[in-house]
Amino acid sequence: QGTKAFSGAKDGSVIMWNVQDGTKTTILPAIKDQYAANLTDRNEREILAIATSGDDRYLAIGGRDNCVRIFDTRTLGKSTSSPLTTMEGHKKPVTALAFRSRSLDLYSGSEDRCIRRYDLNAMTYVETLYGHQSPIVAIDCANKNRPVSIARDRTVRVWKVEEDSHLVYRGGGDVGSAECITAIQDG
Repeated sequence: QGTKAFSGAKDGSVIMWNVQDGTKTTILPAIKDQYAANLTDRNEREILAIATSGDDRYLAIGGRDNCVRIFDTRTLGKSTSSPLTTMEGHKKPVTALAFRSRSLDLYSGSEDRCIRRYDLNAMTYVETLYGHQSPIVAIDCANKNRPVSIARDRTVRVWKVEEDSHLVYRGGGDVGSAECITAIQDG
């Protein structure tokens, strides 16, 4: 465990890195040829978010195409690099992804101001969380089923998924927009 890392780029490429020896395997190739894809296709392939499950089994990729693609990391680079499934539903680019710790619950945040929850045990969409007034830029989720998100509306929200509610924290008038967030695991 801990031998792989993944990177995504605005050219649509995704690379799997072996962090022990520095070798790389291209999972999704870059779109370079202007004759192979028009500018719109290239922009839609931009990778904006990547997350891996805690058991190192799944890789989730989100981008400008409004979709979340799920790959099995055990088969990446060995055969075809096709996703196991593609989750659709966001109306704008997917900008944030996070797996809940010790589970296969995946959360995606988007410029459409929504957070979508998926269960990768069943490879299904579960629900949509509403509340942000601006595009979501980051999300994280520790042990409890309480994802934490931040958006350009300058709020941090803690989502109480089981209770179907959330807490809102505002930084105040002199605080600028934040671009990232992380949750700390308790015990």
